[in-house]
Amino acid sequence: MDLDRDLILISDLRFLQREKFSDGDIIFINYDGHNEALLLALMDVKLRVKEISIVILYHFNKMYTFIEEMVFF
Repeated sequence: MDLDRDLILISDLRFLQREKFSDGDIIFINYDGHNEALLLALMDVKLRVKEISIVILYHFNKMYTFIEEMVFF
């Protein structure tokens, strides 16, 4: 089992475009904006990183709702 993974929490999508990620990183995105912007940012990451796990936390009415499925590319 490979435990050499980075856990990254992001609340600003611009960070996705600037940051360099490695294969195997796990990104938690705290996001409450437009889905189109999120999709474009995720596509950009996918073009740069082969294998990455992403968990999206949407923020509704000051309570967090966990999206049950993880997105694996």
